[in-house]
Amino acid sequence: MNLNTEPDVYYELVGPGRALAESAFAGEPLDPIAVKIEGLLSPSTVVTHHGDSLAAALVTPTLLHMTAENRYFIAMPVDYHGRNFAPSHGRTLEPAEQDRVMMAMFANGHSQPPLMAVKHPERIKLPRDFDPEQHLVVAHETIFPGERAPSCDRSPA
Repeated sequence: MNLNTEPDVYYELVGPGRALAESAFAGEPLDPIAVKIEGLLSPSTVVTHHGDSLAAALVTPTLLHMTAENRYFIAMPVDYHGRNFAPSHGRTLEPAEQDRVMMAMFANGHSQPPLMAVKHPERIKLPRDFDPEQHLVVAHETIFPGERAPSCDRSPA
């Protein structure tokens, strides 16, 4: 099984992407075209595992606001093929910068930054082409924290 230990790719939102994130956190109505361009509703099919159990879910991005530096980020989920949607107005964080930003925002696990899940993960059937020897899986707790893992879903979508 190929365990994906980095289930999200982080981007700093700039320009119109930043404006969209600011509007979202302010509770303002969002321009549907901007939402599509930045990929806020672009789900990724993610396969989770817990022991021998496998399950699949559609996972949408999460917005994060680093209040100390007034920066906005988006966590784009990586699908079981290892791909993710890249926002049009986002700058990919290098691994060292991502680690620094995450440490600052989560204060080594002692704080929770303002975050906004666009939609909660939605359970789906395992994709027909899923092969545990070739494709990526993530720990069930990564997608569904605090939830008990379902029994193995081997039925193809």
